Amino acid sequence: MWDGDPLPGPPFENFSVNGQTIARFNLDLSVMKLGDGPRGPSWLARMLALRDALGPFRLAYLETLLRVADMRASAAEAQSLET
Repeated sequence: MWDGDPLPGPPFENFSVNGQTIARFNLDLSVMKLGDGPRGPSWLARMLALRDALGPFRLAYLETLLRVADMRASAAEAQSLET
């Protein structure tokens, strides 16, 4: 995928999540550039602010929780596809 490519999604044009309609959109990699851009601080600046606010160990703990939740969801989906 490249900057500006449409993101894959459901087979229909708009979809609803928690009562909010979300239209399909294109990939925007402008936050990957260094410095502030039209969408605010860069990815690096955001991650450094997060590290400074939470500390490296709390941030690592939260990342671990997120990864475990992702692995469990992926395993549950794979299991449901097998049956």
